[in-house]
Formats: sequence, structure tokens, C-alpha cells
Amino acid sequence: MKKINYYFVAIILTILFSSCKTQKNLRERLIIVEDYKKVYFKNCLGYGFNNSKKVNEILDEDFSLNSDFIQGKRNYLILDSLAKVTNKEIKKDSIQFYNDWKVRGKRVLTKCLNGYTSKWLDSMAKTTYNLKVKKYKHYSKYK
Repeated sequence: MKKINYYFVAIILTILFSSCKTQKNLRERLIIVEDYKKVYFKNCLGYGFNNSKKVNEILDEDFSLNSDFIQGKRNYLILDSLAKVTNKEIKKDSIQFYNDWKVRGKRVLTKCLNGYTSKWLDSMAKTTYNLKVKKYKHYSKYK
């Protein structure tokens, strides 16, 4: 009977330790994915408002983004390019007339928020995280 209890305790401890590691990885993934999306949003707002001094001052004062360089240079360039593409869509959209209201003008916040909440950006952020984990996975054995 005591052997069964020891096996049971060993199994429970194994499950607990593995779940703690999973929680840490999940928390890290959420931080990196959110940071990825926030960088896109900040760049989108900057380009959408033509990099005006006032908007850039507001964006610089906001500390929502992680100040660490966690995305890597390549990902920051990709995010910058995505924000530029969204800015082109904003400019194209601002020229069109809208049926009922006949309103023209920029819809920067709408476009940037739609991009921020989109499934494609979320998918890109998760894929980027997974690639980063695979790339640096072999370093974890040296910790």
C-alpha cells in the first residue's frame, strides 16, 4: 500500500512541476505576442498621423511598450513595414467617398485598431514567437 502512495505522490509532483514550467512559457509567450502587436499599433499611429511631432511626443510618453529590445531587429523592421502598408490603406481610404454621409478623411484609429485586433497580426505574432523559441531552444540546456 505504501508503494502505491509513493508512486501517486511522484506522479502528482511531476504534474505540478511540469505545469509550473508551462505557465512560465505561456506568460512569456503572452508578453512577447502582446509586445509585437503593440509595436505594430504604435508604428501604425505614427505613420497614420504623418509622424507629427505632437503625436510622436504622445507616443513617446506612453510606456505601454516594453522598453527591452525583445522582438529583435528583423521583427521591428517587419512591423515597421506592416505599419507602412496600413498607412497606404489609410491614405487610399481617405480619398474614397462614403455612400450616405459623403465624408472624406482619415480613419487612422479605426484602421490601426482593426490591424491590432486582427487575426493575421495575432497569427504572425504567435508564429514569430514559435520561431524564436525553436531558434534559441538549444541554449536552454546551458542554463
